[in-house]
Amino acid sequence: MILSYGNRDPNSFFIREALINGFIKPGDLWNDFNNVNTEVRFWNWTRHSLIPELFAMEWYNGRPPLGLRLYLDDRNNFKIGYPVLRQVRARTDSCTVPYQVENIIDECAGFGNVINEDDRFYKKFWHSNLTMSSRVPPEYKYMTAKDLNGFPFWGQLDWYGGGGYIVPLVTKRYTDGAKLISKMDHLEKTGWIDKDTRAVFVEFGTYNPQVNLFVVLTIVAEFLPGGGVVPYYHIDPIKLLHYHTGSGLLILLCQIGFILFTIYYTICAFVSACKQGKKYFKEYWNIAEIANILAAYSIIGVEIYKMIITQQILAIFTKTEGTGYINLLEAMLLDEAFC
Repeated sequence: MILSYGNRDPNSFFIREALINGFIKPGDLWNDFNNVNTEVRFWNWTRHSLIPELFAMEWYNGRPPLGLRLYLDDRNNFKIGYPVLRQVRARTDSCTVPYQVENIIDECAGFGNVINEDDRFYKKFWHSNLTMSSRVPPEYKYMTAKDLNGFPFWGQLDWYGGGGYIVPLVTKRYTDGAKLISKMDHLEKTGWIDKDTRAVFVEFGTYNPQVNLFVVLTIVAEFLPGGGVVPYYHIDPIKLLHYHTGSGLLILLCQIGFILFTIYYTICAFVSACKQGKKYFKEYWNIAEIANILAAYSIIGVEIYKMIITQQILAIFTKTEGTGYINLLEAMLLDEAFC
């Protein structure tokens, strides 16, 4: 029970609700992300909800938010790395044009599942006639799931890969928020989202030291091939740091006990198998015991790997002083795997 529920925190609900109110704004007549159903509304949401909430703005008296460069505007949660916009596009040959209109329409982009995703480089306005001297803008350069440490994502409409076309949302000072809003205007005017766009992800992670919780935020606008937008979001609090409190010490002792008992039962099963030979494997409960032992080792392996990933995340964060790209999705998936 301690190992099962020790990884959960009652503050998870409250921090999730706070972030939903900040970024999704349910019930807000103009800025509710749940009401985003067109490209125009999506861009309006980025300008009026996303960017202002991502960065600490001026205080009520007009003074600059000194020392709060990494914080969200709520001044409680700070960003782990920088947020990104990630676009997934469908290839223009991913569906068949009816022969009756082939002389009018020469390309067709279907749903944007993993098989049909576009991974080419483009020039501005999604022009594909690249030459050796062509300059590829960063937001038109495809980055693989390996580059981004990304994983497939199952949305409301489709299954999307972990790669895509990236727009980093980076600021060096609090006044750069206005530059990012201008960047959103530029992307809208140059058609960064067009008829071949199938999903635009907003991805970033936060950490709240008061409650010792990381949060993985994935906000998605899925674009239908026939037009329209379906909003969707995942906001998942996770606990990656355990051992610096009294309860964390108890969890550590229980984990050590779990490992020792697993080794003990492994030795018992091995000795019994050696004594009984083939008869040992003919008993149902012996097979069940072996399955339990293997499951226990898999849990231990996942937990150790999660600890390694957590240390890697913290190492990158420390080395880059919070300015590097960090994806918490792998840690979240490991956290959800057996907990």
